[in-house]
Amino acid sequence: MWRFIDSIKPPVAKKTKSSDEIKDQQRNYENTTRKRTFQDRWLKQFPWLTVKTSRMICSTCLEVEKDKGDTLKGTFVTGSCNFKIESLKHHQLSHSHKDNVIKQKAKKCVSGTSTAELSLQTLSKSIFDKMCKLFRNAHGLAKQGRPYSDFSFLCDLDEMKGVNIGQTYRNDKSCRQFVYYIAEETRSYIRKDVENASFLSIISDGATDTAHIESEILYTRFCHQGVLQTHFTCIKNIGKADAETISTTLSDGLTDVFGLQWKDKLIGRSQYFFSFNFFNKEIVHLQTLKLNEIIMIMIMMTTLVFPGIATDGASVMVGKKAGVVKRLKDQTNRAFIQGIHCSAHQLELSFKDATKDLSLWTKASNLLLGVYLFYRNSPLNRSNLLQAFAMEDVEVLIPSRVGGTRWVSHIKRALRNLMTSYGPIIQHLQQIQNPCDPAHNKESARKAVNFLKHLQDKSMVAFLLFMWDVSAACLPSLRLFREKRQLWEMCMLKSNWLRTP
Repeated sequence: MWRFIDSIKPPVAKKTKSSDEIKDQQRNYENTTRKRTFQDRWLKQFPWLTVKTSRMICSTCLEVEKDKGDTLKGTFVTGSCNFKIESLKHHQLSHSHKDNVIKQKAKKCVSGTSTAELSLQTLSKSIFDKMCKLFRNAHGLAKQGRPYSDFSFLCDLDEMKGVNIGQTYRNDKSCRQFVYYIAEETRSYIRKDVENASFLSIISDGATDTAHIESEILYTRFCHQGVLQTHFTCIKNIGKADAETISTTLSDGLTDVFGLQWKDKLIGRSQYFFSFNFFNKEIVHLQTLKLNEIIMIMIMMTTLVFPGIATDGASVMVGKKAGVVKRLKDQTNRAFIQGIHCSAHQLELSFKDATKDLSLWTKASNLLLGVYLFYRNSPLNRSNLLQAFAMEDVEVLIPSRVGGTRWVSHIKRALRNLMTSYGPIIQHLQQIQNPCDPAHNKESARKAVNFLKHLQDKSMVAFLLFMWDVSAACLPSLRLFREKRQLWEMCMLKSNWLRTP
């Protein structure tokens, strides 16, 4: 009208909004005014869709991610609150969802009908046999701890034997891939057993590899179908061997292999227990028991517990305030988890604590180490010692190392070698002190004088023989601790006070 009537003014022109302003308006409307809710008709439109605790979850992706054993990732795996049909359509068309649908179908297929299995069967038998040989070579290298660079050598050796393994996949990178898939298949079997197990425990210890990098080795122990199983889980490098780093490394390693289910199954509980009236009714009988029977009862009382977390007993592992065991208890919210000191380490550390204040043992250890290095670092001394063995016609036992380890068996071996070879060693040490002898050397002669002084000391010789007997007596107990099945059988046979709950 304003075009035809002079008294009417034209309306105010509307301001055109930019695309950013339109998006901001829509976003403000979504956040403040509109309230989206889940629509029941989506369940028929998207068969994979489920709703839990007001969150939309893709059942297909969730099932596949759980089978992987990794940390659950993905919006429709952990749960989405974006109640838009566009988000559902976007997820349905995503590559990850399509891949998970294929994996789920393959898993539910009858054996021999899946696409992957049929494709594998279409391969020629010769190619399949070649791949089997390559996988076996890779498995052998991993089993023996050999480097991947040996893989091409093994393939060349097979070819020299007349075995046809082809010309492809004969390098260290392919070997690494073969070992990876072998390990993943092995972990899948362990993962299934852990899922069916009611509880599990952890066995952990530190180690240093050939590159002098601190590592943490992790084993899991659980009961499946009435059989106790112990499996290697993982080995992780750690930058610093403190409680925080080790506990984080162990937690991440378990989560990578088993997912988050390990936190609900980590537990320690007694398999058997003693009667509360044991000490009241049966203490009189202890006076009639033999020493080995009393020791067996003590072993039973200290070892018949299924450990939650077994460690070497170091303070960084079992510290009550900030140790690794305490931190894992806090992470899992399970204060009843038991930290068990390794039985083998207990005996070894007890032996070390009993001898650390003995000055005579310190001298004996230095003597054993000195004699070992004396013959290890000098080919001439070693050759002359072998001649002394030949002259006396005795068994050749070269002095072995006692330092650098706490294992009683190494101490026993070092003592046995020294005392059994006592005659040839004394003869050689006396021989090299003669200036007219061709093997004479001033530096070796000075060391020989010191060794002879200690080896010809009656108190030192008597103490070495005594420690030999002590270490020999400790070894059977140590082996008993390590042989769990034998320990349980002997406990059951020897004890009259053991009963099941």
